[in-house]
Amino acid sequence: MGGLLDKSPLTRLGGGSAPEVQAHSWFAELAWEAMERKELAPPFVPAQSDDPLFHFPESTECFTNEVDFQAEKRSSPHLPETPWHAPEGVTAIEVMTLVHGGPSCWGITQDEIASGTYSKNPAYLERKQALEDDMLARLERQFPGTSEHIEFCESASPMSHFRYTRAADGTGYGLAAIPSQFFANRPDERSPIKGLYLCGASTRSGHGIIGALQSGWLAARTIAKDLGKPIQR
Repeated sequence: MGGLLDKSPLTRLGGGSAPEVQAHSWFAELAWEAMERKELAPPFVPAQSDDPLFHFPESTECFTNEVDFQAEKRSSPHLPETPWHAPEGVTAIEVMTLVHGGPSCWGITQDEIASGTYSKNPAYLERKQALEDDMLARLERQFPGTSEHIEFCESASPMSHFRYTRAADGTGYGLAAIPSQFFANRPDERSPIKGLYLCGASTRSGHGIIGALQSGWLAARTIAKDLGKPIQR
């Protein structure tokens, strides 16, 4: 299990090829060819139904506009516990720009990204801080006086995106927007698997924050509709 959970694809069990996993001692008694021929009885067979929503709860309260949502307490290692991401009287602002995701541009290597050690590299930290300072300066020029009211600031780089999403070069825009992947050629909120719904920047809603947010709304609306409890606009 530890080998499969290795952060680095270079040293992770199976990172080189599938036979590496098949040859592991854990699978010594598994007849792979018989399994491929579907001759082995599975140790567990889940309940099945032709209803694509069989595994969803009957209640649709979480998809209605009438529910009184109570925000759970969220905290950050950098902030004291608070009932909201932005406490009363404080506004959260995002300032973004496009940057190159290549490791050399950040003074690090691909191995450091794969292992997660890039975050301790002085060259990376220096360049990340310089970019953050530049973005804050631009914000100040657009909205004079903003900088003196900043209570907390945190920045993310393409490496941060890769660390959490494994997106190529840390892109935050999902599948590449090339002609063969436009509109109907992107994943719909309904997946080919019954009962599995999709959302995110790689779906038909498109890239960016708005596209990702809209995809969540469309997925929730589709689930509610399939449950026979359509969401009223």
